[in-house]
Amino acid sequence: MTTTHNPSSNDVPFKTLVPSAQSGNKDAQLTLVQAFRPLVLKLALQEHDPVQRIELIDVLTIGVLEAIHKFPGSDPKRFPGYVKKYLLLTLQYYKRKQVRKKLLAEKLNTLERTNPVYIEDFGRTERHRRLKEAYESLPPEDRRLVYLAAVDEDAKWKDIEKEFHASASTLYGKYKRALRRMKEKLE
Repeated sequence: MTTTHNPSSNDVPFKTLVPSAQSGNKDAQLTLVQAFRPLVLKLALQEHDPVQRIELIDVLTIGVLEAIHKFPGSDPKRFPGYVKKYLLLTLQYYKRKQVRKKLLAEKLNTLERTNPVYIEDFGRTERHRRLKEAYESLPPEDRRLVYLAAVDEDAKWKDIEKEFHASASTLYGKYKRALRRMKEKLE
C-alpha cells in the first residue's frame, strides 16, 4: 500500500517552517511548495489542454508562494487549510480568465469574418496629429500616467501606484481628468 504525502501530517514542522518561509527563507519556501505539490497537480488536472495545464501548474505554484506570504494567522495548524482555500480561489480566477479569453477570441473571429480586413481611412492621419497634440498639451506627469494606464499593456495599477507613490483611486481620478482635458482639446 502506498501513501501520499499529506502536508498536514506531523513530518512537516509547520510551526517552524511557515514563519521561516514568511521571513524569506528560500529552503523553507521550497519545502512548503513541494509539500503542496500533490494538491497543485490535482487541481491542475481540471485543465484538459496539456499546454495550458503546464501554465496552470505554474500559476498554482506561484499561488502557494503568495499564500505563504499572505498567511495571516499565527496557528500553523491552519496553514494547510489556508493554502488549499487560496489555491481554490486562484483556480476559480484562472478559469474565469480563460472563459474571458475564449469569449474575446470568438468575438474577434466573428469581427474578422464580418468586417473587411482593410478599410481606407483618409482622416486617420489628421485625427492622429490632433490626438498627439492633445496628449502633448498635458503636463509630463499626466502624460506618463496616461501612457502607463492606456497604452502600456504590461503596466498594472499596482505598478503605477509604486511609480507615482499614490493610491490607485487617486491616480485613476487623475487619469480620468487628464483624458477629459485631452477630449476638450480635441473638440
